Amino acid sequence: MSKKTLPKKKRLAAATKRAKPVPAWIRLRTGNEVTVSRRQRNWRRSASVKP
Repeated sequence: MSKKTLPKKKRLAAATKRAKPVPAWIRLRTGNEVTVSRRQRNWRRSASVKP
């Protein structure tokens, strides 16, 4: 078992918060032009934050 250190835990938490989908009210306001967050990512495909 690997142990997560506090700095790694903080980086993962920050990345999780950034990867949230676009809120529904923004989709309504923009007429569904904005559907995908540019910061949304998959943890396996992205090398920015390694788990």
